[in-house]
Amino acid sequence: KKGSSDADDSFKPIELSITDVGTLILALSSAEPSILDKACEALEAFATASERNREAAVAAGAFDPLGKLLSHEVDDVKHQAAMCLDTLLSNFQNRLALKQSQHSTTIIEGCLQLLQGENPIGQENASGCLASIAQEYTPRRMLCNSGLLGAAAKGLSSSEPALLRNCLKCIFALLGDYPARDQFLHLDGIIPTLVALLDSEYSEIQRLALRVTGMASRANAARDAFYEAGVLEAIITFVTEKRYEAAHVEAIDAMSVMLFEPVAIQRVCQAGADGSPAPITHIVKFLASDQQEVIVRSLACITAAVRNADMQRLLHDAKVEEAAVGLLVPEDPKQPVNDIISKAACDALTSMAHSKTSAETMIGFDVIPKLQRLLAQADDGVVAAAACTMQSLLRQLAGARASFLSNTAGLTRLLEIVSLDHSLARAQSLACLFRLAEDDKGQEVMANHSPVKPLVHCLHPESNTTRDGQAYAMSALATLCTKQSFRQQTYEADISRPLCVILEYEEQATRIAATQLITACAVDHAFARQLHDAGVLVKLSQADASLILPSPYIAMAREQVLRGNLAAKYALDNVLSTSDRLTSLFYDAGRAQDQLPSLEAFLAEPVNDQRPVVLASFTKNDIAGIHIDKPLSSLIKSVKDNHHSSSPVDAVQALAQLVASRLGGAVPRSDIGAFSCQIHFTQLKTSNASNVLYE
Repeated sequence: KKGSSDADDSFKPIELSITDVGTLILALSSAEPSILDKACEALEAFATASERNREAAVAAGAFDPLGKLLSHEVDDVKHQAAMCLDTLLSNFQNRLALKQSQHSTTIIEGCLQLLQGENPIGQENASGCLASIAQEYTPRRMLCNSGLLGAAAKGLSSSEPALLRNCLKCIFALLGDYPARDQFLHLDGIIPTLVALLDSEYSEIQRLALRVTGMASRANAARDAFYEAGVLEAIITFVTEKRYEAAHVEAIDAMSVMLFEPVAIQRVCQAGADGSPAPITHIVKFLASDQQEVIVRSLACITAAVRNADMQRLLHDAKVEEAAVGLLVPEDPKQPVNDIISKAACDALTSMAHSKTSAETMIGFDVIPKLQRLLAQADDGVVAAAACTMQSLLRQLAGARASFLSNTAGLTRLLEIVSLDHSLARAQSLACLFRLAEDDKGQEVMANHSPVKPLVHCLHPESNTTRDGQAYAMSALATLCTKQSFRQQTYEADISRPLCVILEYEEQATRIAATQLITACAVDHAFARQLHDAGVLVKLSQADASLILPSPYIAMAREQVLRGNLAAKYALDNVLSTSDRLTSLFYDAGRAQDQLPSLEAFLAEPVNDQRPVVLASFTKNDIAGIHIDKPLSSLIKSVKDNHHSSSPVDAVQALAQLVASRLGGAVPRSDIGAFSCQIHFTQLKTSNASNVLYE
């Protein structure tokens, strides 16, 4: 009965059915180890089921209680909590959430304590958790400074495969940063330990050891240590022997990184004593693999290997060009293009194209039509890689340019690409157009495709073209502007103002391209005046002043602009050369700044004591235009009559006498070096209250 003295008042055990992850998270705050054990086990099962479940658990607040459980007094609870965190942090979104969480420090410190402990289960779960955390940059730097590299290296002495796996993952992730690579060689016995792991009976351990070796070898000191320890020989064994097929991807990556020092290059180029081919040639065989990753890594290794002439020669003998060209696109045009393999193949071919022999070999296997097909792909990265390979071939061989121009669809596609804003392929496409513009046949074909407008568009800041792309665009325009028709189109497009902006850039290559374009355009006097009126001369002077040494490109551009505007040249330089031809009326307005004032404005200026202004014209139109001014017309007629004297010497002398007489008489030889304000014609200007003197 209720209230009876002999009633059993002890708590009866009950079973709960939890159907919500939020309730399960609440159970992680229990004080009972048995409940915590069951809750962690249930959460682990829930998180393992799917990525969505992992994200839901973190969204429900799993980090807070699990972080606290890492320091629980019961070892099994700590290990279960670390196992849950290992599963949860395999999700990318959860790693980002941890990075922004206030519980990140608690979790990292708790996992480090478990890894540095003696319990293999705790070490395994903690190292797996830390390996996941170390994939993100900010926590990785924190882990590196907290001693994770040393703790993980000690874990490599374990015989537990799972712990070895997780510790190798930790080390690989940490070696992604320079500080960890510097610490790597200071770890006791790390090189012999890795060498031993390459002989592990577990393929996964071997592959992870190869990955760590490749990442560590990015540092010169580590690479030298690996050479001395015979690691390169082990890598060659992995590459050349079929029994290590499962580790080919990692072995190829490691070999790619090792191919820097002469000792490594010599070894991989050396044929075996039994007549077996050089190790580097085995890479070509992998291009026929049915595994995409093996093909891509092999192409990356070839890209690195052909930096050396000996390796490129061996690869050429192994027909690497044929194999790489065959990977660009499927033979059947109906089959889709594999973007990943095509991009890697383009990168390898671009590296090989620096050799003329390899480039000619590629042309023989119809590489140009295949690259043109890639230019039409939707993936911007593939298009950029194809354009890069294309421009390398177009630069190297006239045959490549002829093959490209035989199908004008490729040119049309290039012009479409450069007209698109925010295109990764734009700079390389502009480089292709520049190479085509250097070819006479290319200019002939381009004349029918109106290339000037899209090229000029790339010079404007709003086009978002890279500086390299703008340099190629200007180089293409400068080459095209050697032809009058292209120069006229460029003049009508008005490139003066974007050129003024580009001349302010600090990149020397872009500035040089701009000055070369100015030099090519200013051959036309109208174009030169357009450039001058836009302030190009001022920008050229500012650009030259920013350099330690004067630039010959800027000097040439300045001279060409002034040659088309003699009034500005005389105002700036105070001298005209014998090659300057006076074809129209001009006057000396003193030192010009932005632009020359009109004659009416100049006459209205206060009288100055600098140089006089001489008006002269040798054309009928000029004389007809000022016939109402009889004194000036008479002066011009006298100048014209003297200019057409039978003897050039007599004409010069007569003209000099005429000018001197109009300016108050000859200047004594002793006064030639005097300032103009000290010479007598300054008095004439002052007395006549005019800057212009004539009779």
